[in-house]
Amino acid sequence: MGLFGSFWAVILPASSTAFGIFLARQFMLGIPDEVLEAARMDGAGQIRTFVTVVLPLCKPLVAVLSLLPFLYQWNDFAWPLTVLKDSRLYTLSVGMQFVNGEYTANYGAIMALALLSVLPMVVIFL
Repeated sequence: MGLFGSFWAVILPASSTAFGIFLARQFMLGIPDEVLEAARMDGAGQIRTFVTVVLPLCKPLVAVLSLLPFLYQWNDFAWPLTVLKDSRLYTLSVGMQFVNGEYTANYGAIMALALLSVLPMVVIFL
């Protein structure tokens, strides 16, 4: 597919997971049938019912399904190291590894990068 060595090789595998599909299914099964039936009685078709009734109820689901894969990919080390060949495309967790020298480590730089890698997650959770 020509994805090797690009950001898409890191993004696409995490975009649809079995956990995400299961979570979406279980969440949508929890929507009461009475709500869908009321939309049908008001004359809404299946597409309109989905867009105007189901999707607004699924805002928490969309938030969770966008946050969890982002968090997983943000902290992933092995997959980006495997598929990204250009050092300019490395994720922060992979790039932090290259701050270490062969015999010494710059702990100040490592701690600064660790702080920078945690800040986006804290902001997103707040």
